[in-house]
Amino acid sequence: STHDAATAYVSLNGYRFDNFETHIYKTTDYGKTWKSIKGNLPDEVTNVILQDPFNAEILYAGLDHGTYVSFNDGGEWHYLANMPNVATYDLVIHPREKDLIAGTHGRSIYVMDIEHMHTVADRLDDAVTAMEPASIRSSNRWGQQSVAYRAPFMPNVPLVYYLGSEGTEEVEVIVSNEEGKKVHSFKTEGHHGFNQYNWNLMTKDGENPEFLKKGEYTLTFKVNKAQHEVPFSIK
Repeated sequence: STHDAATAYVSLNGYRFDNFETHIYKTTDYGKTWKSIKGNLPDEVTNVILQDPFNAEILYAGLDHGTYVSFNDGGEWHYLANMPNVATYDLVIHPREKDLIAGTHGRSIYVMDIEHMHTVADRLDDAVTAMEPASIRSSNRWGQQSVAYRAPFMPNVPLVYYLGSEGTEEVEVIVSNEEGKKVHSFKTEGHHGFNQYNWNLMTKDGENPEFLKKGEYTLTFKVNKAQHEVPFSIK
């Protein structure tokens, strides 16, 4: 651990003994005693464990079928999707770029911005945490077809958010302009952990669709009485 000299983490495998269980442990007394931090990880070999250098509570683990993150020092783990379901053999965090770099077995190297992880860790007790989406450039081609046999050209803004409660929740997203006036809203469903909703910026459907215009907006993610606001811009 770069945060505490007495703390260390270890991952072990029992390949040579036909043991494919999850062996992942932590010590806080220079190795005198160890405790399992398997949590809810599946029963499969753990190849590597890494502590976040900026937040001591965040851990990353590479298993034989994917990569996981924990926001509470191994108490609970979340699967990182959109990577091949193969073994992750090594994990490194770039100290300047704050990127997680994962080396897999036969399926190349993957890089992920971990700013989202830090955002969630700071708001772990909150019901909903939204990530600020990247800005998008406006186009007068949105909703149009280049040829009849192709689907219309549509914008796509991935909205990533984290739900802290167990089970499935209804999520309402309210779009407000610079003056704070509501200009659009929509609803979706999410589950405990990370979720992604692909937003097409459409405010009116039909034969003549309409889209959000250029400007600065605020997106308010609401779950029951809890909410979280993030900025969004169309240039």
